[in-house]
Amino acid sequence: YSNQGYFIILIGEHGHPETVGICSYAKDDRIMVVSNEKDFLLWQGTDGPILVLAQTTCSLDFFLKIAEKIKATFSEVYVINTICYATQKRQQEIEFLIKSGCDSILVLGSDFSKNTNELAQIVINRGCEVQISRGVKYLDANFINNSEILGLTSGASTDIITVTEVKEYLTQLLISE
Repeated sequence: YSNQGYFIILIGEHGHPETVGICSYAKDDRIMVVSNEKDFLLWQGTDGPILVLAQTTCSLDFFLKIAEKIKATFSEVYVINTICYATQKRQQEIEFLIKSGCDSILVLGSDFSKNTNELAQIVINRGCEVQISRGVKYLDANFINNSEILGLTSGASTDIITVTEVKEYLTQLLISE
């Protein structure tokens, strides 16, 4: 797209290996990473068509919000939602858990995972309590005990064994009460 004259706006995290890799394929002066609204607001604009993409683990809400601002500001804008399906599905699951009455959500994954942290941020933005945990031995008993209705989800790269172990542990806590 940059070779075809498009200016590319990549919505994602500055310096993340994925955004660095994507940027390496575009002409340096034809791509910009937007990590927050301020990045976009400081941008001076460009001539010609604009392509809007997302880091695969980007928050869908944030992507759509920035894409709409770009479309409202410029006339020739092409938007491709490149957020991975697993990431979108997990973000939708969080919305479902909160609408179902969860006041706290446990997100399984690494503290260093962009995807896991995006999920946790969605929970915070919806006014619920959240904890990120790497597995059973890292669970915070106070967090679990202080939850009226606890939801469970995981980052896209969290293995099924960890999810199963935590689910079984939480089920045993319920049975023993």
